[in-house]
Amino acid sequence: PKRARTAPGASNPAASTTPAVSVPAASEIVDLDIGGTRFRTSRATLRKSSFFAALLEHEGMEGGRTAEGAIFIDRCPTLFKDILEYLRTDLAPCVREGSMEADRFRSEFEFFGLDPEQIETWSEQIITARYHWTNFREDGVTPAIQRNLDDGWRVKKITSAGNGGDDD
Repeated sequence: PKRARTAPGASNPAASTTPAVSVPAASEIVDLDIGGTRFRTSRATLRKSSFFAALLEHEGMEGGRTAEGAIFIDRCPTLFKDILEYLRTDLAPCVREGSMEADRFRSEFEFFGLDPEQIETWSEQIITARYHWTNFREDGVTPAIQRNLDDGWRVKKITSAGNGGDDD
């Protein structure tokens, strides 16, 4: 079956339910070649970085372009993927504090003129402690001890306190 076409300028009820999407004009789209990997984004996104803002401001001084016309920048494409996502969404990468990855992201943020303090970090802590629980059952654990085990405690060592009998 053929669909009825809406005349130019007439209201289309189906179009009113579709959310408006902002599509950049072709002149606003930028192709990048970061370390051999292609990226495509808008000038508005790139201008959030002082590095790219300066690069785009001086179009004639962009320098290295590939045969396809993409701007070539000799940086790590794996890290740049997250940097571009940050420019698009303001969601910074989250890396383990003190890791080599955190150092690499800080370096890339600085290179692209971004604040490295925006990088989210996390750390892990291992807590060890010695607890003594008395279990008066030989065939299993008491309900109080079982509750501790259910809460995530791990038994590393079981010793007998002895009751003076021959079976200790």
